[in-house]
Amino acid sequence: WKGEGYGISYYPQTKTKKNRIGLAVSNSNLRNYISENINFEPTQCWHIPFKKDVFSRMDEINKCGRIITDDMLTLHLALYLRKYVYYLQLFSLNTQLEFFGSGEIYRVPYEILSSL
Repeated sequence: WKGEGYGISYYPQTKTKKNRIGLAVSNSNLRNYISENINFEPTQCWHIPFKKDVFSRMDEINKCGRIITDDMLTLHLALYLRKYVYYLQLFSLNTQLEFFGSGEIYRVPYEILSSL
């Protein structure tokens, strides 16, 4: 890569709270499962709303220090904003994702999705 990265002209309109965890999961059942089974302090967890405007979504992502998501657009926007990303992989991908050292992939077992 030689220092290359995303080329988006954007200046964040919000400040980052480094101890806040953003939850941007499109599947509502999976989002509830994560909220109930992972121990968050109520002040740490922030449910990121899905907005149609990309820049509004980037403002919401920028409020957090770490992001949990299953959405590919949110993944790339969070990486651009230099957030640590936990990506929930629901299905297999044909390509390998590059996190530039600031992310992890977690495969969601089919049993969890089918039981929801």
